[in-house]
Amino acid sequence: MREIAIDTETTSLDPHIASLVGISLSTKIGKACYMPLGHKNAKCLNKEKIIQKLKPILEDKSIKKIGQNIKFDFIVFYKHGITLSSMEDTMLMSYVLDAGKNRHN
Repeated sequence: MREIAIDTETTSLDPHIASLVGISLSTKIGKACYMPLGHKNAKCLNKEKIIQKLKPILEDKSIKKIGQNIKFDFIVFYKHGITLSSMEDTMLMSYVLDAGKNRHN
């Protein structure tokens, strides 16, 4: 695995106060998963176990992490003891390619 697309689902748009409710991962086009961790009305996975399993992958410098506004996800993961490395942000890429657009989300 050389790259992984990642996204967090949270309870707030402010990553400093947000609670983590889910994580989406994709390792190749057409292959993705969603892990519910803090939903109120769904069977959820054990958040601590998932964080423990993902930590080595998300901190591995040889695996590129790709996300939209990944600084948000960086903060959310950092609050859970994970320091993302080797990141690419699709929002920043969009801005660099077409800075004249009004929005890049």
